[in-house]
Amino acid sequence: MNTEEKIIKETISLIDHQGYQSLSLRKLTNSLGLTTGAFYKHFSSKEVLFQRTAQQLSQDFVDSLTFNSKTSPESQLLQIADKLCTEFKNHPQRMDFLFFNPAIKHVYAEKDNHQFQLLNKVNELIKKLSSTDNQDTLFIQIWSFIQGYVYLINNSITQYDDILVKHTLHQLLGGK
Repeated sequence: MNTEEKIIKETISLIDHQGYQSLSLRKLTNSLGLTTGAFYKHFSSKEVLFQRTAQQLSQDFVDSLTFNSKTSPESQLLQIADKLCTEFKNHPQRMDFLFFNPAIKHVYAEKDNHQFQLLNKVNELIKKLSSTDNQDTLFIQIWSFIQGYVYLINNSITQYDDILVKHTLHQLLGGK
């Protein structure tokens, strides 16, 4: 594992334990035994570190999914929603970072961001499920539902209900 990978791995660990809002470069470099100068050899800023960390988390998430080649796109979206809810329960700080960290807000405005595999996967499935003219709207609806629902779960307002998710997704897809 190279130094950049070690920095990202430690960043994820610190986010899991204390959240990204209180993560300082001093804490990060101290925990790795690095100087601040050594950090800046690999990342030009904390924002760039956060962007790369979010990219890694997104890739890890997609890599953890297992889809059968016969699984429908709707079923795959349901699996993603289920996995996101599970991850929010098991790693709330990490998932809060992946969804809400300001360093990646630009990602959501880009149609195809090849560096954020989770968004790419959701977009790919939506393209399979909808006509060209409503793909953007459907993406916003599905992504907003997933984000909002996991936020409610994460804040102990509700518990995960797979039937609710399935029904809502079915409605968003127009009963397809």
